[in-house]
Formats: sequence, structure tokens, C-alpha cells
Amino acid sequence: MNIKIKSIPTAHYQDYRMDVMFEGYKWDLQAGEQSTISDKVMLLEPDEAAFLVEHAVKLYNETIRIEQALRNRPELVLEMGVSQPMTEALCHCDYNPGNHIRFMRFDFHPTTDGWRISEVNSDVPAGYPEASVLPALAQAYFSGYKQHGCFGDVLGATADMAAADAAAIAAEDIVVGMAAAMVVDLGDKAY
Repeated sequence: MNIKIKSIPTAHYQDYRMDVMFEGYKWDLQAGEQSTISDKVMLLEPDEAAFLVEHAVKLYNETIRIEQALRNRPELVLEMGVSQPMTEALCHCDYNPGNHIRFMRFDFHPTTDGWRISEVNSDVPAGYPEASVLPALAQAYFSGYKQHGCFGDVLGATADMAAADAAAIAAEDIVVGMAAAMVVDLGDKAY
């Protein structure tokens, strides 16, 4: 993996922390006496960023295919431990991926065995400013780096597209845009 872990300069950390709070909507800055705002930033090479974007899209598509397949197999849903009422609701809901905007955020983590995911989130609004604002705030401390795309901009453009012509939105395009918006680049570097 081509990644670097860098620190926000100590002399600027408190300013960064306040910016994260007031501009990045991270209002709960502490757990007891421990700060919840890291001074660490992960810098990625372009191939790593492209890998993560590619795999986020693949995971999104796989998740949609599995969900659609399970709609026709309530016995498998029950076998996974989902209650009978929830299984009935899930298997009989009126959901067509082509007609809905769907958000998924896959949490990738670098490990000694390569990238791994810990979870997928679709209902965590705090992730939106994390994907939009925090990279922009952190880039100020790494000369030459700039955010590549912005989730907020992608979300706004998607909403505009939906208002104009809902049928024209391809879910995969949205996921690609969202994944790309979470990467910052410097020519041949990404963050």
C-alpha cells in the first residue's frame, strides 16, 4: 500500500480542531479527557485512491445485487436472524435501485494484509461533512495538496439532477462521484 500518515503540525492543531468543530460540524470533540479529533491525516498515492474508488463502487453494486436477490428468498433472510415482521417488510417493500438515490459509505482501513472494510453506513449524516469539509480543512497543512472533489458538491449536483430528471440518474455514477469526492490529490499524489 502506498500510504503515508502525517500529523497536523503541533503549533496548528488547536486551530485545526476548532475549524473541525465550527466548519466541519464535529461538535462532540472529547470523550472524557480524550480528544476525538485526530491530528493524523492519511496521504494516498493515486493508485491507492483509484483502488478505493473502484472497490467502493464494486461493493455498492454487490450490495444492491444481494439485497435484490434476498427479496425473493425470505427463508434466507430469516436464517440470518432477521425477525419475521422485518423480513416481510424487507421482502415486500417497493424498492427499485434504479428509481431511488442510495448512499453507502464503506469504511476502509489499511492493515498489514491490505485494505479491509469494517462496515458500510447508509444512515450516518456526520459522514457527509467528514467527506466534504475535513479533507478541505486538513489540506491547508500539507503544502501542494488539494481536495479532489467534494461530497457536498456531488450531493448538490445529484439533487439538482434528481429534480430535473429522476430517471436519468444512474446509481453507479453517484457512487463513483461520492467515492471520488473523498480523495484529495496533488498531481500524482492523493489524500
